[in-house]
Amino acid sequence: MVEQKAKIVITGEDKSKSATDSAKKGIKGVGDASNVVSASLTSMGKALLLNPVILSIASIAGLVRIIKSASTAASEQEVSINKLNSAMKNNGTYTDSASKEARAFADELQKTTTYADDVTLSAMALISSMTRLSGDGLNKATQATADLASGLGIDLESAASLVSKTLSGSMNALGRYGIQVSGVSGSTERLASLTDNIAEKFGGRATADTNTFSGGVKQLK
Repeated sequence: MVEQKAKIVITGEDKSKSATDSAKKGIKGVGDASNVVSASLTSMGKALLLNPVILSIASIAGLVRIIKSASTAASEQEVSINKLNSAMKNNGTYTDSASKEARAFADELQKTTTYADDVTLSAMALISSMTRLSGDGLNKATQATADLASGLGIDLESAASLVSKTLSGSMNALGRYGIQVSGVSGSTERLASLTDNIAEKFGGRATADTNTFSGGVKQLK
């Protein structure tokens, strides 16, 4: 009986060992198959990347995206320029040199802030239409608008509306933000008061935004 029990135990151990070995072989087989598939996919990917036809298609697709992006930007800029010129013509301040000066200022502001030139030109058009400002006065009001927008965390058009209402009206639309102005509506004194007080509270904020990660990404667009 003891001998029979020993045979059963030995036989059981042999079968258990055999099952374990089979399982290990199965797992190894799956691993080998996975490696083969992975290697095949890697080789296929390299082959596709090195395929001149695939590369040509990818290059053309990238070029098309660049052209579309440039075309869209040019179209938006053209619309903004027309908007500014129309505003200047309507209030009698348009000259070719005045338009060019405004466009040059918008271009410079784009280099030092997160505001694209077409967005700035649209804001300048709004300020011009409501205040009749042009030249250096328009540039100063626009710079103040950019700092105000960044300081308050609002878009440039909303800031331009606040600045324009304050300059052209008797009410101070910026009073609730702690910015006081003096001088009669439309006067150079009122403009100086507004730009000085915005600079005192938010001066340099538009440029400082480019030092943040999100601001840097926005400026690259």
